[in-house]
Amino acid sequence: MQGTFRGVKKQKIDTKGRVSIPSAFRKVLESGDPERSPGEDPNLIIVHGTRDRKFLEGYSQDAMDRVEAKIATLPSGKAKRAMTQLYVTETTDMRVDSTGRIVLPKDLRERLGLAESDDLTFAGTGDTFQIWKASAYDEEVGSVDLEDLEEFEPDMDMNDLLDLLTGG
Repeated sequence: MQGTFRGVKKQKIDTKGRVSIPSAFRKVLESGDPERSPGEDPNLIIVHGTRDRKFLEGYSQDAMDRVEAKIATLPSGKAKRAMTQLYVTETTDMRVDSTGRIVLPKDLRERLGLAESDDLTFAGTGDTFQIWKASAYDEEVGSVDLEDLEEFEPDMDMNDLLDLLTGG
């Protein structure tokens, strides 16, 4: 059973596009790929998304299997074609090598707007993780602004806020 992708980590990418996947993320990828043989490198599925998306999204094999199962339940038509395009067609399958690295293809590096000296930010989002150009992540995501939540009150305990939001 797959764990959770947690945390934020900046990683260097070399001129050939090689980058190390954070070790905690590799462990989740390994546990989320139960069909792999012992010692075999884990699968990683990178979802590109739409052209205006500023990040790539990494899925374990299990997480992608769950997405594809949801798509399979959709009736034939426009919605099913769109979800198939986004989650099956606009993807890259790869393996994390024995040193914990992947080679990010040139077209995906260009999609992120990476220059040779740029860093990447890996951001855990639970079942998936995002890969951003580090400067874009800092600009776009920044810190959490709880003021946007109507339920938030200054000095509120975060556990109380979560309970309020989830009815728990």
